[in-house]
Amino acid sequence: MTDANLSIEQSKRLAASLFNRTWELIDKDERTEAEELEMIHSAHASRLHWQSVGGPQQWAIGEWQCARVYCEVGFPESAIFHAQACLEIVETNELPVWMHASVFEVLARSYWAAEDLDLAKLARGRALQLIPKIEDEAERKTIADQVAELKF
Repeated sequence: MTDANLSIEQSKRLAASLFNRTWELIDKDERTEAEELEMIHSAHASRLHWQSVGGPQQWAIGEWQCARVYCEVGFPESAIFHAQACLEIVETNELPVWMHASVFEVLARSYWAAEDLDLAKLARGRALQLIPKIEDEAERKTIADQVAELKF
């Protein structure tokens, strides 16, 4: 639930700002412990705001980002939890192909972090199957680049 004092547009801007801040922290080569905590909190806060003012696509992206953050900070069980939540949202809603590929990328990353290479390889393989079906070139490249990071 978002703050009752915020308009829908303010909540959307806040959710997007928190999402972007999380990405800034993900992209840092080195983070302090305080930045890792900020990254976790900002991902969750963004997801919470989208729950009230977004739809399934924003919810899935929020769960994806939470999973990615937990991979970054070394909490694979939490990463898997959020990746599976993302998968459930993607599978129960009519979302674009790029989101399906993206969820398998983060599942692969999460299983890899948990040292379950069999499930990681299975999820990565599913992402690789879906990438050529993504129509938008920028989205296809983004997800292909993320999958390419998974060196196992």
